Amino acid sequence: MRHFHEEVTFFIKSFFFVYIGLIISISTKDLIFGLVLTGICLTIRFISASITAFITNFSKTERALSRFIFAHGLPALIMSQLPAIYDPNKQYFLAPEMYTNLCFIIVLGSVIYGAILGPYIVKKRLGLSRS
Repeated sequence: MRHFHEEVTFFIKSFFFVYIGLIISISTKDLIFGLVLTGICLTIRFISASITAFITNFSKTERALSRFIFAHGLPALIMSQLPAIYDPNKQYFLAPEMYTNLCFIIVLGSVIYGAILGPYIVKKRLGLSRS
């Protein structure tokens, strides 16, 4: 049953990400703004994780992991669809596609950061990298 659930979940997520890929259109302005927002998210995460680590006395490893390892993903992309779904006539949201375009850049940027740069920084901070 668990294997079947994992297969169905993968199938649904695959279709959703293909759908998102088909509906986005990224301009240079969106790309720059999305990367700036990704940087702001990274900074806020670092500050909030540092405060939490100080209050709760995290170990050095916990502190490094909570500061640098994270990614935004499927829930953020799903929520970015709500303006277009609930206001199809563009009465309240003049450009509802903007949310999906920016969210895609933020999700992609944070996933790349969380998969490549974040682990590299954590290894350096914990002294686990080879010289």
